[in-house]
Amino acid sequence: MTKADLSHLIASRICHDLINPIGAIHNGLELMTLAQSTSTGLEFGLVQASATDARARVEFFRLAFGGQKRGVQMDGNALCTICAPLFSAPRYRITWSIPTSIDRTDAQIIVLALLCFEKQMPHGGDIWVSLSEIRAQPKSPRDVIAQWAHLNAPEPLDPPAASDIQFAVLPRLAAEMGITAALEQKDDVFTLTLRLE
Repeated sequence: MTKADLSHLIASRICHDLINPIGAIHNGLELMTLAQSTSTGLEFGLVQASATDARARVEFFRLAFGGQKRGVQMDGNALCTICAPLFSAPRYRITWSIPTSIDRTDAQIIVLALLCFEKQMPHGGDIWVSLSEIRAQPKSPRDVIAQWAHLNAPEPLDPPAASDIQFAVLPRLAAEMGITAALEQKDDVFTLTLRLE
């Protein structure tokens, strides 16, 4: 077992252990709402929104950084649902062109790429997602950020900041899958191509 395998398993375990209590909190809040007990008030709304956001983020990060096995399929609509809370209107508009069934490792590549584009597009914008490319047009045009250097570096670069780890994980995972990932910019549109070698 490699260090990368171990890291993926640790991330999966943390997300798995966190999702159950967060899910229980979320379910409890829904029951309180149905019972119309203490479901009114600003405090209740804040707790409910926080629990919903936490659950969505854990599910997203579990897919992005957890261990995924090639050949295990997931529903394409489930991928859209997992991404929706973090990449929703009005900040982002995503157009999906993916099959109804998708390999979990392909889904992992997509969510890692979305995390990279989130950094590139702090004010949001339009994103088009397919298995062979992801295109993004930011609301506020800017140059390619330095973190993308990890994508085509001949040798691994120094580890990025924890908030930018997706830029280091994406090229390593793509290489393990035999995929060449390349980013290009034309005018204000960024295109990440994913070519199977």
